[in-house]
Amino acid sequence: MANLPDFITSNTPVSKDDRISWAKGIAPAYAGIMLWYAFWQALVNLGNANDASAAILSQGVGVALAALAAAAAICFIFFYYVPGMLGMTTGRPLSVVGTSVFGARGGFILPGFLMGLLQFGWLSVNATFASILLWQCFKGDFNTEFTVIVQDKLFWGIAVAFIILAVFMAYKGMKLVGFIGQYAVLVPIAAMILLLIPTFKGVQNFKPDMIGAAAAVEKEVPAAEAPVEPAAGQDAATTAEQVVADVKADATAVAEEVKTAAQDAAAAVKADAAKVEEAAAAAPAEPMTTLAIFLGVIAYITGFFATAGAAGVDISSNARSKSDVIWGGFFGIFVATFIAGAAAIFTVAGAYGAGLPGITGNNPVAMISALWGPKVALVCNVLLVISAFPAACVSSLIGIASLKSTLSKIPPFISVGLCTLAAIGICLMGWGLDAGTIFGFIGASFGPVCGAMMAEYILTGGKWTGPRAGFSPAGWLAWLLGFIVGNWNVHFASLNWNGFDGLTGFTMPCTPMSAFIVGFVVYMLFSWARTSVIELESEK
Repeated sequence: MANLPDFITSNTPVSKDDRISWAKGIAPAYAGIMLWYAFWQALVNLGNANDASAAILSQGVGVALAALAAAAAICFIFFYYVPGMLGMTTGRPLSVVGTSVFGARGGFILPGFLMGLLQFGWLSVNATFASILLWQCFKGDFNTEFTVIVQDKLFWGIAVAFIILAVFMAYKGMKLVGFIGQYAVLVPIAAMILLLIPTFKGVQNFKPDMIGAAAAVEKEVPAAEAPVEPAAGQDAATTAEQVVADVKADATAVAEEVKTAAQDAAAAVKADAAKVEEAAAAAPAEPMTTLAIFLGVIAYITGFFATAGAAGVDISSNARSKSDVIWGGFFGIFVATFIAGAAAIFTVAGAYGAGLPGITGNNPVAMISALWGPKVALVCNVLLVISAFPAACVSSLIGIASLKSTLSKIPPFISVGLCTLAAIGICLMGWGLDAGTIFGFIGASFGPVCGAMMAEYILTGGKWTGPRAGFSPAGWLAWLLGFIVGNWNVHFASLNWNGFDGLTGFTMPCTPMSAFIVGFVVYMLFSWARTSVIELESEK
């Protein structure tokens, strides 16, 4: 015990008396995350806001739904189940449980302290998009660019209040967060129903080529004015000079009009060409294949979910039994993910299949105003903000648990307060808009963590053996190689690999899942390099 850090020795498991059912804890916590609108509104275009094509609907609704179901199942089985079981059996947080993979000293950094920091980054993204929706409601403006909104003082005030309230609620513990989540999950479902009412009937008529088709814009050249006939009784004795002058003036006027019309037509053609080029750049050159759709959907959803999967240790530490872990994950992860994704898919496909006017792009939330008008859009914005709050509470809860565990000697008011200020700073600087980069980094960080944890779980027969001494090489090597794979396409594909042309420009398929697999395989291969287990007094 003397060789163990304080964050391990000072930790006590959640008592059996404080455990709660899956319906009050695991399910609402995860449902709050997966029903968050910022997740499902970008599903069709896989997070690429500039893509106005059919994207994952390129092969029809059926393929998109099948890919969605596969991704939801992968999140439940590979990213959540093992952390959830370890949380339930130990009653301890991820920072402590993770020491069996990364070592007692190494576990302080990963997954412990890093998880705490990244959760406040996650919170800043949530607060950014929720505050934008509220700003739109207060201003009655649904057209201003997000980059402009985040510079407004009203946005700053909303974001600060949102973050502080979420952290305060999370600080009160899992029971309060679960209580809020039980009822708050009904709110995004109401918003989804609102989207489906006018669109669902059009799903059966949907064809992929209905999305992204650019209609040609024809500009008419203004015609020259017809000559005016002389009025009855007008003196016809016009001098030859006057006739010549009139003809010359008319010719000059017509020439100017023709010149102006030609310039207008040329400008219109140039503008239309620019629009076509812009649309071509935004949309894929070819429809996505079935394989590309499956890999894209799995990458998008697992990248978003990876950190929440590892956090299953914290969320499930309040569970009573194995059945709580299974049913809580099934409804909170698989069912909630499928419902949210299917609502987005049906809304976009149905809107185009029904031929509804004013529909553009493939973002269901952006279609609300066209479907129902600005007044209903305002109400729906409020509903979506309410639905975002449980997810903000869960991320805050996980972050607080990690900080309180790893920094046990520092008052939580200081550690949590500083991270809260950091989350506020990210919002006020507008960095929270770059959700793809933030979630991509988080997914790359925790994909291999989940993979290594599953390998350790299998090697130990499904038991948590306790912390390992120092820095366990097997865990850190698995994480390092998995992290490189997870970030390959962003940071490593363009590097010069000293003649290894096969590496330069190589695109890693489905990076979050690839990172998970690498973490799992490397840990298995180097399991002999694990350090010895140090038995805890409470486990003897």
